[in-house]
Amino acid sequence: MTDTTSRAGKAGVQAVEFALDILEFVAQQGATVGVSELARAFGTSKNRIHRHLQTLVSTGYLLRDSETERYGISARLMALGHAVSESFEISSAARQVAEELRDALGHAVAISQPEPGGSRIVMLVRNRSNIEIAVKPGSLLEYHASAQGKITLAFGSPTLLEAALASDLSHLTPYTITAPERLRHEIEQVRRQRPVHRRDRPDRLGAVHPRGAYQRAGPCPAGSGGPHFGQPWLPRAP
Repeated sequence: MTDTTSRAGKAGVQAVEFALDILEFVAQQGATVGVSELARAFGTSKNRIHRHLQTLVSTGYLLRDSETERYGISARLMALGHAVSESFEISSAARQVAEELRDALGHAVAISQPEPGGSRIVMLVRNRSNIEIAVKPGSLLEYHASAQGKITLAFGSPTLLEAALASDLSHLTPYTITAPERLRHEIEQVRRQRPVHRRDRPDRLGAVHPRGAYQRAGPCPAGSGGPHFGQPWLPRAP
């Protein structure tokens, strides 16, 4: 392989990565996004952003509003996301448990799985109320600053906990735990009391460790979250 071919290959990979970054950014906004806004967010030129947007529109993953010249997600992207979420083994294994928890408590239930940067929400079982507090599927919750993340650190691999303690514990709110030893103490408490509430934000979401889903899906722990209500819940044995 020549140097020219190698450089072209790397440039192609970088272009794909950047297009996916744009796609993820737009999907997470919950509203249409303009070229200038994207350029500011990624610290690059509007021309570069526009080229990638044209590709995403031509492939059907984004839509362009001709009147506002803003971009939003398409039905094709939503269908892809739904298909991917349903293909997760953990989603299939945890759905019944999540529905039991939702029916027992009346709250929406979010199921997450661990990734290098935190706990990724892979499934949401909505509640039956007109009002709900929930996170969107695809959201990434940092381990040290979310109940779902702390569930993962408490019941997942010990190496995951050590890696999290050695990482930069970013200060997201005035209540975020940023001291490693304090976080370790918090995780020990989580292991002793299965239900977990956001100690850094007591007014936010809580989580429990869904043992039934954990056993069915294998050694990869999942967190299940909803508004904290102060009582333990474990599903029936599978």
